[in-house]
Amino acid sequence: YAQKNFERERNGKKWLFWFFISLLSVQFLVMNGDLLLTFFAFVSISLSFHNLLLAFPDRQKSKLAATKKFLLSRLGDLCFLIGAAFFYQSFGTFNIQDVLSHLNELNPQTREELV
Repeated sequence: YAQKNFERERNGKKWLFWFFISLLSVQFLVMNGDLLLTFFAFVSISLSFHNLLLAFPDRQKSKLAATKKFLLSRLGDLCFLIGAAFFYQSFGTFNIQDVLSHLNELNPQTREELV
């Protein structure tokens, strides 16, 4: 049913392409352990969602939603980068697993002070 439905739509294949890109981006987000790669995964998800909203340009409400989402997402990206900079300044790495390993090696009193 869905395949036939998308074949009838003018931009159905474009929508499916961006849908699969968004799924791949979510999978990449879940599987990586680096803060910078997480940032790029978030940006990729955001841009693919933006393109999903714009896949059918004749829908005016989709355009408005895409514009609002795009602006708010860029603000979120900026906040994420600021947080990543603080993370790097605090730990000297963007790798989350390295930080967790280091915290586990500390004695409990020092760990409590850091957290």
